[in-house]
Amino acid sequence: MTQLIERNDTGEDDASGAYTPIQLKIFRDRYALGEETFPHEAWNRVATAVASNEVANRQDVWSKRFFDLLAGFRYVPGGRILAAMGSGAGVTAQNCYVIPSPEDSRKGIMDSLAEWVEIQSKGGGVGVNMSSLRPRNELVKGVNGTSSGPVSWSQLFAFVSHDIIIQGGSRRGAAMIMLDVEHPDIFEFIHAKEHPGVLEGCNISVCLSDAFMDAVERDADWDLQWQGRVYNTVKARQIWDEICQAAWKSAEPGIYFMDRANKESNSGYFETLISTNPCVTGDAWVQTSDGPRQVHDLIGRAFNAVVDGASHATGAEGFFKTGTKPVLELATREGYSLRLTGDHPIRRVAKRTRWSIESEWVAAAEIVAGDEVVLNNHRALQSWAGAHTEAEGYLLGLLIGDGVLKKDKAVLSAWTGAMVVNGGYERPGVHGIMSAAEAAARTLPHRSDFQGWIEVPGRGEWRLSLAALKSLAGSLGLAPGAKGITPAAEATSSEFHAGLLRGLFDADGSVQGTQEKGVSIRLAQSDVHLLSAAQRMLLRLGIASTIFRDRRPAGTSRLPDGKGGQADYAVLAQHELVIAGDNLGVFAERVGFADTAKAARLQQSLATYSRTPNRERFVAVVESVEPAGVEDVYDVQVPGINAFDANGLYVHNCGEQPLGEYGACLLGSFNLGAFLVTNGGETRFDFDAFAQYIPYAVRFNDNVVDLSNYPLEQCRQSQHDIRRMGIGVMGLADVLLQLNLRYGSPDAIEFTEQIFRTLRDESYRASVRLAEERGSFPKFIAEKYLERPFIKRLPEDIREGIRRHGIRNCYLLTQAPTGTTSLLSGVNSGIEPYFDFDYLRSDRTGDYSVTSSWADMYGEPDRPHWLVAANDITPEEHVLMQAAAQRYNDSSISKTANAPESHTVDDVRRLYMLAYHEGLKSISYYRDNSRSVQVLYHKDGKEDGGVTAEAVLAEAQALLAKGMGGPVRRKLPDERQAITHKFRVGEQEGYMTVGLFDDGTPGEVFINVNKQGSTVSGLMDTVAMLTSYSLQYGVPLNELASKLKNTRFEPSGPTGNPRIPIATSIIDYVFRWLELKFDAAAAAQPSLIPAADIAVSTSADTQAGKHLRSVSSGVACPECGEVLWWAEGCMSCRTCGYTKCG
Repeated sequence: MTQLIERNDTGEDDASGAYTPIQLKIFRDRYALGEETFPHEAWNRVATAVASNEVANRQDVWSKRFFDLLAGFRYVPGGRILAAMGSGAGVTAQNCYVIPSPEDSRKGIMDSLAEWVEIQSKGGGVGVNMSSLRPRNELVKGVNGTSSGPVSWSQLFAFVSHDIIIQGGSRRGAAMIMLDVEHPDIFEFIHAKEHPGVLEGCNISVCLSDAFMDAVERDADWDLQWQGRVYNTVKARQIWDEICQAAWKSAEPGIYFMDRANKESNSGYFETLISTNPCVTGDAWVQTSDGPRQVHDLIGRAFNAVVDGASHATGAEGFFKTGTKPVLELATREGYSLRLTGDHPIRRVAKRTRWSIESEWVAAAEIVAGDEVVLNNHRALQSWAGAHTEAEGYLLGLLIGDGVLKKDKAVLSAWTGAMVVNGGYERPGVHGIMSAAEAAARTLPHRSDFQGWIEVPGRGEWRLSLAALKSLAGSLGLAPGAKGITPAAEATSSEFHAGLLRGLFDADGSVQGTQEKGVSIRLAQSDVHLLSAAQRMLLRLGIASTIFRDRRPAGTSRLPDGKGGQADYAVLAQHELVIAGDNLGVFAERVGFADTAKAARLQQSLATYSRTPNRERFVAVVESVEPAGVEDVYDVQVPGINAFDANGLYVHNCGEQPLGEYGACLLGSFNLGAFLVTNGGETRFDFDAFAQYIPYAVRFNDNVVDLSNYPLEQCRQSQHDIRRMGIGVMGLADVLLQLNLRYGSPDAIEFTEQIFRTLRDESYRASVRLAEERGSFPKFIAEKYLERPFIKRLPEDIREGIRRHGIRNCYLLTQAPTGTTSLLSGVNSGIEPYFDFDYLRSDRTGDYSVTSSWADMYGEPDRPHWLVAANDITPEEHVLMQAAAQRYNDSSISKTANAPESHTVDDVRRLYMLAYHEGLKSISYYRDNSRSVQVLYHKDGKEDGGVTAEAVLAEAQALLAKGMGGPVRRKLPDERQAITHKFRVGEQEGYMTVGLFDDGTPGEVFINVNKQGSTVSGLMDTVAMLTSYSLQYGVPLNELASKLKNTRFEPSGPTGNPRIPIATSIIDYVFRWLELKFDAAAAAQPSLIPAADIAVSTSADTQAGKHLRSVSSGVACPECGEVLWWAEGCMSCRTCGYTKCG
């Protein structure tokens, strides 16, 4: 046991005796290299190594400045930097990385695990979001099995971190596993770490969205879904309550406010935090500068994506496959549709007025019927090159609309009608079609004796036969009996688009209506897929339209039989595409009619408008969002605009190098105590000196970005793209005590804000000056960066500097936990209050007895009001202090709200909700003694390694009846309170009665169902009896519930209980209800049962005389609830074999 005493500042010339034993032990165990013995030797090594990134003639100058920065623990780089710089080893200097969510396949998971191992083996911390993995029991195609779910797979990652890396001798970094709050396995994840051995070696956090927090506050329903499929719907507060209960019980999970972090992110214009790779299917149409192409034609090659008529270059790899995933089909009332993953952001209308539209990015799974989504407006796109001519397009449009495709030729028909008395025809406009078609035909190869149109006598019909048109149609995928707009016909030039649409509307289109009722152009077809293709082609030309299905339903109709009579014929359903509003003028300009009658009707309608036609807003109303199977899906990068046209919809580009995909960060902290100045008995904080050293730290870390080794090339590229660093502080609690400021008080909050405001402003000013010298980070785009919320809150002189010179680093600030480095420096960790002033610390470096110089004063009854430790601080004060730092921090704050054992679940709820309302990005909670093994202990709870045998025996003897040697059962009072609950599961009704102990916890259960004497009734009697005995023998209710929930047998189904809408069996319902009613975490039986409450056992072998050398401890087994027995320095369970020694 090492005793920690007060910190001693030291520089290179200080005597070795100036360091405390704890400083030397930690330094020599973790950071010393070669023959290094004292910290100042490492400062010299690190300063020299980091200065090597400077120009040659300035390296000595900067080596001295960096040494001055480090000397006396003034600035303490992250442990990775201390260990890596100047070592010549291959370890990383970056503290943390985040790898992409694994692809939902065995190979994808193993690939992610390999990256996880590689990062940790190089000493880096690593995190991953497992939400991309399918839920437990979901079918896995190809293996005739089901998935074990993300929690099970996470255990593999945790095992590698906790056991393999440590055993391999590497310095393991921290490990974090996250899961989104809508994942169907969220309940399993929340409670995972309540069980010994599960996810050991990792911290876990739940990613909470703003939508979820809103649902919690409104007590609304919350869908548990994966890739767009809803698996279950529960109350959001049920999830919230279980998060808080789990944190109270086992200190995890923490919570991460995902949407807030994304909105506040400095890099939000080019990346999304904790992304899970949203994607589209391979058949989606994308508008490019070379014309429309389907996604599967753009895989592996760069292209220019056209968005709202403007061209944007993509990444070098174009589209790339990201996996095989469940997809949704989003369909609109207007007819536009798209298949995509549930997490793919779509531009949704947030607010629409007569003059403007405000829109927002929303995941497809969150879109609901009635929402308006944004379409691309390509009116600024004048034309695009590509295959085939306008003439070829016109002929093909006529063929699709009113022609016949034969084996040897294509035949077009024109119906002029009969001659009329003035010498004209009944349909004079058709001559315009005939003239345009013949002119187009003569541009194709044709015979020298080609005669053009030939009249069919007596029918008012003219025909044009073209072998070349048949060849053209065949080359585009048309065949006899299969006419339509094929993919090859869509992937064509803008001229071909205009020609094909003109031919199609000449054949089957019409101009209808009046200004009073509305003028429209209509295209009638029985093939709705043809109309959908025509709609896409029109939109590329800047013309929006609507498809109305089933304008005429399928059925029979009386039609001419070709023999002079009529007969009944089956007819297909008729659909109609309608163009209206100001799209009419665009159609007239870009497509038009060759039919002179239709053209004249359109021009006359437009000319007689007394006001401007309704302006097209390029939005569509969502009709449905439905599961659409599982497909290969694809990703693309479109830097800058981060969007593309997918089937006409305005969607976010999905391959945006999100932080969470190989993002890295290096850390360092200013020791605030080094800037305290005492003059004339008055102590103050020297803000001028603090500000003077901040630019040195920024330059120091920027050099480390270039000098560091990286475990993966993707990590190196990501870090060099944004040059992220995280400067924070340590020893805040020490400084507050020196200034006589109570932690959490208004004065302390104001001081904390001043510290972090100074750190923010001077860091950003230094990075601007570095950009003048070295250039901005590669992903920097001034106008976009300046619009980020955090950057908009900077002082104007800094914003102007960014505007003129750029900025070297995308992020500069992070408040790290500084556990071991703060011990090395001799101050309290990060921005935490003191856990206690005389406590024990146990970690990988050893066990320490930590005694502060404030310990004696703290023990006095009349101690000053400002002398407080964690147990004296309210949840609100914890949050308000963290919020003061968060306001001036561009990344997250690492802070754990250490709470006394007396804290309640309500305290956790209050703390977490306040954290959300105060603008925090994340928060963690730890209640004293909520884990059997922890880092910090009060000395009155653990001294020199733990509980002695004598203490356990004395406690057991005081609590147990003499001579007791069997299981310990708690007796119920003779007269007791009870609760009766009526329930229904499917068609089965029943009653449940719960008898209570005096403290209100459940002690017995009776279950009566209507079918007395039935198998179900007998089963329920047995379950009730076993449950009653289990509760009386100390088995925690939550343990029973965890084993018996989700049991599946009939009867099952709806329950009528809104908190448990569906039950998979009566037993499932019973234990879910018990959990909700009695707050299972709080309803656990006492681990030490008072002697007066010990019931006489009816066991036949109670006094069997076995284990004569064992003594009953009175402590309940954490595994099975039976009593533990003390023998030979260990407590063991005779039932399940659980053992704990020491």
